[in-house]
Amino acid sequence: AKACGFIECSHLGRQIFAHKSDFLEPFEDGFGPPVGTELAFTVGTDTKSGKQRAEAIEVVSRSSSSHGPRGGGRLVGTVIDFNERKACGFIMCEALGKKFFLHKSEFAEPFPDGEGPEVGTAVNFVQGVDTRSGRERALDIRLGEDMEAEDPDERRFGWIYEWRDAKACGFIECSHLGRQIFAHKSDFLEPFEDGFGPPVGTELAFTVGTDTKSGKQRAEAIEVVSRSSSSHGPRGGGRLVGTVIDFNERKACGFIMCEALGKKFFLHKSEFAEPFPDGEGPEVGTAVNFVQGVDTRSGRERALDIRLGEDMEAEDPDERRFGWIYEWRDAKACGFI
Repeated sequence: AKACGFIECSHLGRQIFAHKSDFLEPFEDGFGPPVGTELAFTVGTDTKSGKQRAEAIEVVSRSSSSHGPRGGGRLVGTVIDFNERKACGFIMCEALGKKFFLHKSEFAEPFPDGEGPEVGTAVNFVQGVDTRSGRERALDIRLGEDMEAEDPDERRFGWIYEWRDAKACGFIECSHLGRQIFAHKSDFLEPFEDGFGPPVGTELAFTVGTDTKSGKQRAEAIEVVSRSSSSHGPRGGGRLVGTVIDFNERKACGFIMCEALGKKFFLHKSEFAEPFPDGEGPEVGTAVNFVQGVDTRSGRERALDIRLGEDMEAEDPDERRFGWIYEWRDAKACGFI
């Protein structure tokens, strides 16, 4: 209705506004991209509001679901409520931090009459929209966390969430899959030396395969899309946004809560790009953006290159980002990535 929406971008650690007019390939009114569509875009600034927005938006892969205009990619979650009399309930998806309505009729393998999924059952599903109410709901629901219908040749996009040089392996955060997936050094198309693994935040493209020993899914044919340009050591990563939740002026340190990752990061006063006077520091509740790093002594994660506010001042306007449609309003021809 509004021809706009939001794109969820793991590299930026937040959502970014998107408008129909910024797509490189135009589409007709009322036929906006489905939720879950993967996109590449640059970060620009809105001339009216001064806020960041997605520009030069390009579709990387469209949803292949047959469940209507809001099919999206597959997500994983847990059944948190089910009413056998009404044959419906809710699934909690931790990756998106929200719950989805479920109806018994949407299970790929039907339950007998009078039965249904137990609370706590792990499932994977397609994110859809109810044609009557317009509310989000779970479609094509399958038991377990394994994505049985993944196309082995389809390229996925994500970023390094964790990497262990000692074991030459780690995990990729993928918004399209709605979870993390295991990655090993041997599966990178471009080899690298031991001890020089990809920094946290490095954007990757990969296919989904199966481990022959464990039977679990793993990333294969991994290709680096863009490397972290941070100068803060081997775990620079992309910029994240968060809020100062604690600061001790005497020790000059505290913590930042990052809602996008659901965890807190250690902060030290010396890491602020604009230094505070002696005896002063950030107030609790202050919005900041920072680089995800690792303390060289303790090996623990910490915030680096901390800047006040949520605006990413150092974004390269020509650097391509990857994300997926979080919300789209056909009437306004815009949305959020």
